[in-house]
Amino acid sequence: MRILLTNRELNNLGGSELVTVEIAEEFMRQGHDVTVYCPRTPEGPLDVSHLNVVKGGLDIASFDLLWIHHNALIHELGFRKRPHQRVVFNHMSSWIPDEWPKLAGYEMALSDVILANSCETRERLESLGLSNVKLFQNPAPIAFDISPSRVDALLVSNHEPAELAGVKGRRIGGRNGAGKQRRITPEDIAASAYVICNGKTVQYALRAGVPVYLYDSFGGPGWLTQENFNLAEWHNFSGRGFERKDAATIARELRIIPAPRQCPSRFKLEDVLCSLV
Repeated sequence: MRILLTNRELNNLGGSELVTVEIAEEFMRQGHDVTVYCPRTPEGPLDVSHLNVVKGGLDIASFDLLWIHHNALIHELGFRKRPHQRVVFNHMSSWIPDEWPKLAGYEMALSDVILANSCETRERLESLGLSNVKLFQNPAPIAFDISPSRVDALLVSNHEPAELAGVKGRRIGGRNGAGKQRRITPEDIAASAYVICNGKTVQYALRAGVPVYLYDSFGGPGWLTQENFNLAEWHNFSGRGFERKDAATIARELRIIPAPRQCPSRFKLEDVLCSLV
């Protein structure tokens, strides 16, 4: 297929940027012809040199699949659905208005699939007039299906709370990036006895079979267990919905590392894309 993905920018290592790049890479791995539309010039820590990124000059009708983030190109889509095209709208936040539909009726009329990154986001989208919204919960690429060596702890955060300051381990990120941002690799996760994180790093660790201690600036439940998994997933593994912990409690909980949880197929990128397109 000829596939067009859109995203507002491809500069920082944010959620929508990484989702876009990982979807592009997976479709390319499958042998599809992928173009990424981004109106802003890519620059910064996210390397997209291996992708066909364009700022304009597109013949929308020439693509078989349109995967739309941030409502990009909705004017170019027009008001008639082309019979040969499949159109996907993906929404990746329950609280950022740019991630919400511009015109719910228009989106419902043109889309084959409408996606949300969590149950929390789906609930917001339904309140804005969308229906039959499916989940696309930051599934991890196949490269993270890797045997762990479990050397030491890994902390991933761009906004690490003070209560984690005394935890020993490798760190990726820094205060709002702090010039230290880089993509997390399968090798980063595989070398980890456990990962302290929130957000889409959780799915990376689940896919690699590494225990997750879910905690960041929103708080969190600590070890991801059968008892707290559903609530944590509902909030997109952000840590919302749980109380904050003090440093002593975290240190005590980290002394006993549980067995890793099995990764559900809904967090495996190639399986989810196959079911959608």
